[in-house]
Amino acid sequence: MMNYKVGDRLKIEGNFCTIRFVGVFPKWPSSTTYGVEWDNCNRGKNCGVYEGKTYFKTASRFGGSFIKESALSKKVHTSVTFWQAIVNRYMSTSEWDIFYLGSKKIEAVGIEKLNEKNKKLKSFTKMSLADHLICDALMDDGEMQLVKENLINLTELDLSYNLLSNIDYLCQIISHLTNLQTIDLSGNRFVGRIPHNASYLFTQVKSLSLVDCGLDNEQLRNLFMIFPSIVKLDISKNALLDIEDEKLVFPKSMKELDFNYNKLKHLSQNLFGPNIEILNMSHNEIEFVEVGFSLCLKNIDLSYNRINCWEAVDQLNANFPQLYSLRVNKNPLLWKDDISSFYEVIGRLNNIKIVNGSFLSDELRYEAELFFVSKLRDGETSLNKSLKRWELLSHRYRITPTSMVPMKTGLDQVLLEVSLVDQDKHKTEHLTVLSSYSVRYLKCICCKKLNMNMFRIKIYHGVSSEVVDELDRDFYTLSHFNINDGDTIYLKTK
Repeated sequence: MMNYKVGDRLKIEGNFCTIRFVGVFPKWPSSTTYGVEWDNCNRGKNCGVYEGKTYFKTASRFGGSFIKESALSKKVHTSVTFWQAIVNRYMSTSEWDIFYLGSKKIEAVGIEKLNEKNKKLKSFTKMSLADHLICDALMDDGEMQLVKENLINLTELDLSYNLLSNIDYLCQIISHLTNLQTIDLSGNRFVGRIPHNASYLFTQVKSLSLVDCGLDNEQLRNLFMIFPSIVKLDISKNALLDIEDEKLVFPKSMKELDFNYNKLKHLSQNLFGPNIEILNMSHNEIEFVEVGFSLCLKNIDLSYNRINCWEAVDQLNANFPQLYSLRVNKNPLLWKDDISSFYEVIGRLNNIKIVNGSFLSDELRYEAELFFVSKLRDGETSLNKSLKRWELLSHRYRITPTSMVPMKTGLDQVLLEVSLVDQDKHKTEHLTVLSSYSVRYLKCICCKKLNMNMFRIKIYHGVSSEVVDELDRDFYTLSHFNINDGDTIYLKTK
């Protein structure tokens, strides 16, 4: 008979799950049945309900399954203790004369060789035991002593995607790793409340990864009590919705936070600790930036969110004066990733050095500012005049109220059908553009269409059948040159 209980973690045919029910099930009345909730909800068949009766609950509608004990015994992977995993991973039978198979200890021979390998193990500073079926089974006193004696120099430990669910068991292991600085616990699921035990306080741990652990705010809060000196924290893929809990305070020591692939809808003040420098918030559901101020934040990733207005970018510039790297690609505001939007992002930010992964030269920043200012002057976009960015740009480029035209509506940014003539090849194409396009962007799309090098061409507007006007101001919009529907654009190699 199997001895699994509710809360235990299993790996069945390569899939992780948590036991949510153990008992009699009407479909198999003569056998013990296990109800499991799969980490991958696509693996399940139900939500713990059978014939109208709820046996257990799952987070998703089809995240659970009922499994007969005899079937489970054939499909489940055999779990091991922490020390057994070390033996199986680093003490292979070809080099060592000791190994484990499940809980069965194979007799060791060759004491001199064992001592030699133990000495080598003591020199390890990094150890990876990812996906090694480590469970919460307690080690005996001998195994615990071996951990304490042989891992004295270990600074980095990867325990991701194992079968750990009991934080107390984990803390017992860490208490013997006095030099441990980095630990990865991703993919484990700590069931229920994580108690704060005052005897467990690991100030030496500086980097903690908890990706895909199904955490909630209370569990996070208690983990911060156990690891109070974290500098780098990764809590991605935890489906976290709201972290504005007043009791949830991130460690003051923290400088880097990965929060991507969660479900946060706006930036919370909780995220901006006094020393946070790097913040990754990609793949959330953030629509706006209304809170948060930091003199330390230098790098923020907001890509793949729901930002759809320029005011959000302006707020980032106002709230984070030291910001030098920003990712905002793949938001509704910049979904096309065109040059025009890229330059406008640069133009709205004071100290930016990197945008969407691209390093910005001084020349590029200057060109982008000219482009942004031209859009402001032509009424193609707007900037709140109470912002310091407006004050800086208006002084630098002498923007005055008389040089501005009213902000245009969407109806003013009309589609234009223009003829495109390659004067070298005597070839004509037709193109649809927006009046808000910059000359530089027009060059880009024209050259793509005609397979030309945009840095080796000149572009002209056919004012009449006999008169052409060179479009030599790359960051001015087409509307600035009075290009109208039906006009002709000429391209010629320099």
